[in-house]
Parts: sequence; structure tokens; C-alpha cells
Amino acid sequence: MLYKGIKVNYTRKLNHFAIFFLPTVMGMVFVYQASLSTRVIGLIFAICSLGIFIKPLRAQSKILDTMFLSFDRPEDLPHTLLWLETHYIAAAIIIIPLMIYLDAPHTELALIPLRINGLGNGLAEPIGVRFCCKNYCVRTLFSDKR
Repeated sequence: MLYKGIKVNYTRKLNHFAIFFLPTVMGMVFVYQASLSTRVIGLIFAICSLGIFIKPLRAQSKILDTMFLSFDRPEDLPHTLLWLETHYIAAAIIIIPLMIYLDAPHTELALIPLRINGLGNGLAEPIGVRFCCKNYCVRTLFSDKR
């Protein structure tokens, strides 16, 4: 994005795919017994991991700042981290009860909505940015911004 002029909408979705599919890949590389507790710990870790992108830490690290720029859309400012956190938390609110309901042997089934969301949302914005000709306006969460 910084050096090649690629739109942040595209780099953000690359991050989006990584966030949604990296746990599955890591589970294949680092073999462990998946359980409700390991999945919940993973979700909590994902939610908390955005904390490394708070402004004071980004100001101290060029790497963190560059990483943040890869998913910081100008239209999201200044609420980028808040909206990403709410996205993660909403996913956790759906997935944790599903994993409890489906019980330990079938926790992988609970990840189906997460993967559908990851794939659908991951493809929707780049396709819309590239091919859509209509503009629309929506109200943002926790803000009066439209």
C-alpha cells in the first residue's frame, strides 16, 4: 500500500483473510487437541491482539505503524480499532455459545459461520470497490459519522 499504491481496501481484506483463516492453518502446523477452552483462549487472544496497534505503540514502532496502515481505511478514522474490536467481539459472542452447544467433538462446526463471514466479507468490499458504481450511506456504530 505504501510503496505500490495499492488501495487500503485491498490490503485490509488480505489482513481480513489472514485473521479468519490463520488459526486453521496454525492448527494444522502446530498439532494440539482442540477443545472449547483452546478455541475460547484463541478468540480472546485475537481480540486482545489488536492492543498492539494503539497509537502510543505505533508511534514507537515503524513496523506496527506500517501494519496498522495496511488496514486503516481513511473513512474509518478515528474509530478503526474500535470497529475491529467490535467485529471480533461480535464473532466471539456468536461462536462461543455455538461451540458450547455443539460440544467438544463438533467445535469445528461452530467455525462454519466464522469462515462464511470471513470469505463473504473478505470478498465483498474489494469487489464492491472495483465494480460498484452506486454510492450509499450508512450510519456507523458508536458514532454520528455516516
